[in-house]
Amino acid sequence: MSASWLFFPDEEQFGQAAASHAGRLARAVLEKHPHFTLALSGGRGPLPFFRHLADADLFAPEMWTRTHIFFVDERMVPPDHADSNFGSARRHLLDRVPVPEENIHRMPGELPQAAAAAAYTETLDGFFGCRPPVFDLLVLGMGADGHTASIFPGCSLQDGNQPVSPATAPGATVSARLTLTGPVLDAAANVLFLVLGADKHEPLRRIRSGDRSLPAGRVRGGRRCWYVCPPPPA
Repeated sequence: MSASWLFFPDEEQFGQAAASHAGRLARAVLEKHPHFTLALSGGRGPLPFFRHLADADLFAPEMWTRTHIFFVDERMVPPDHADSNFGSARRHLLDRVPVPEENIHRMPGELPQAAAAAAYTETLDGFFGCRPPVFDLLVLGMGADGHTASIFPGCSLQDGNQPVSPATAPGATVSARLTLTGPVLDAAANVLFLVLGADKHEPLRRIRSGDRSLPAGRVRGGRRCWYVCPPPPA
């Protein structure tokens, strides 16, 4: 399935449109199913989305009780650490919405990598009961190097039948990571890429031209929407 692309001149419109997209999708899913599964990424790109997703007009409070939150990747730090993806989502979104605590399924970044991968695999297996798990909406970002989740250039998106894998972020302050694997990204019913910053324009150009050498360009999840701010030069 081909991807759709939307471009926004400022972060306000970018975040509001992304939250509206998620709210419409959640409403449609919850009309037919008991819960809505949402996997969140870290970094700067999702922050405007998080702020607007707390708007009750865009994502109704009653929908949060039936929404289950998961994470795409995590740094190997405790949940209250400044670099924790879960901690960022907690501060900017989860503490501002009525999502039940038992509906939040964080990656245990305080554990050793192998133990954390095994623990989160058990969480996903227990909830979804299948491999790969199929998320209703997977929210991804992209780095200036074209990475997505914690899958970096030169690394495979695949890891056998494992939905969760240890990963390494080259040159990062916290290099040890945990990430969902390629089969999980590809199995998602909907993928929303949130790409914020002019430093992402070159990898975006390559991906739009059909270059699949970058990890973000290799994701083949169901309905893929790319939200980009600011627009690339004409």
